Amino acid sequence: ALALAARGWSACAQGLWRRSLRFDPLPRVGAATRAGAAELARNADAVDADAVDAALGLPPLPGRPAGGGPTAFDLETTGLSGGAGTVAFLAAFARPAADGGVHIRQYFMEDYPAEPAFIAALDEELALAAPLVSYNGSSFDLPLYRGRCIMNGIRPRLPWAAIDLLHTARRLYKRPLGDCSLGSVERAVLGMERGPDLPGALVPEAYFRFLREGYHDELGLAMDHNAADVRALLELYGLVRLIIARALGGEADPSADAAEGVIAGAAESALGAGSGAAAAVAPDLLGLAWLAARADPGRATGILERAVAAGDGRAVRPLMRRYWKEDRKDERLRLAPRLPDDAAGLLTKSIYEERLRGDAAAALRLARAAAALGGPLADRAAARAARLARRVGL
Repeated sequence: ALALAARGWSACAQGLWRRSLRFDPLPRVGAATRAGAAELARNADAVDADAVDAALGLPPLPGRPAGGGPTAFDLETTGLSGGAGTVAFLAAFARPAADGGVHIRQYFMEDYPAEPAFIAALDEELALAAPLVSYNGSSFDLPLYRGRCIMNGIRPRLPWAAIDLLHTARRLYKRPLGDCSLGSVERAVLGMERGPDLPGALVPEAYFRFLREGYHDELGLAMDHNAADVRALLELYGLVRLIIARALGGEADPSADAAEGVIAGAAESALGAGSGAAAAVAPDLLGLAWLAARADPGRATGILERAVAAGDGRAVRPLMRRYWKEDRKDERLRLAPRLPDDAAGLLTKSIYEERLRGDAAAALRLARAAAALGGPLADRAAARAARLARRVGL
């Protein structure tokens, strides 16, 4: 108990401990979001918070909890695979502080009999989450919470709304980073360095050792790891909202270059010129377009056009689909030469050569090449080649 108290923990129920922490905003992200907020304020009529919510997959829901706000949430557990025998013993909730910082509240269960009190504390925090923000929480944290409620005969509290930011992060950063673990994203995108840390895989053993021996330094690192997770998660949520808002409206340039410029420029301003602040990783334009399409398909088309103009061949087919939905069929066909030489690409190029360039011989050559590749389009390509052969007299 004395060791926990020395680290800022206080008893709030039998076997249950709580502590509160406050952090200043991360220099890179804090400066970026301040700069972005000022820009968006100047273009308030063009920025719709509901549209940003829609892009993030949050449906329009009435009855936002009084006094509630975005809340990052993370559990540390006795196992990493879930299941009936896995128990959560440490929870963290992060919310924006009034002065722009991050306020964190943690709960620690010192032994299994305190689990009902632990769940009750979580329920109080979940009631204020609007939305609840997690990282893989839809697959792990929330199902585990619900399972432990059921095991204890407690009705689970459903959050007002929830977003699993892992899926959004994958859309925006999977291509530039490869690894979208929270640790990788916080270093590359947020510029956050944790210092001494305990890997998540070692957290369960740190708790089991505590149950056997009492407090030890690795448990303290696990507690700090838990707090750092929700701090990074809340900062990432704010930054993602800024990037999406820039993409959806106002005078903001929706390109990844613009988002990178705001973030990296703000970092240099906050840390000082020549500080060596690493440039923020720019989000993937295709992922940004996919998110934007949930709220504004027209803006998504514009983002894909920028990606194609920048030479990103992955954007060609998504842009062609957007043009098809917008009945811009000629513009769609004009993208055909940029397609790869797979069966679908060759077949589309054949249509382009015939309809837009009037070159039946080239169209025939491409149709035959598509048919030769086999696969599900082979019959369609062969029929097209036969028709074109009759047309050119072969």
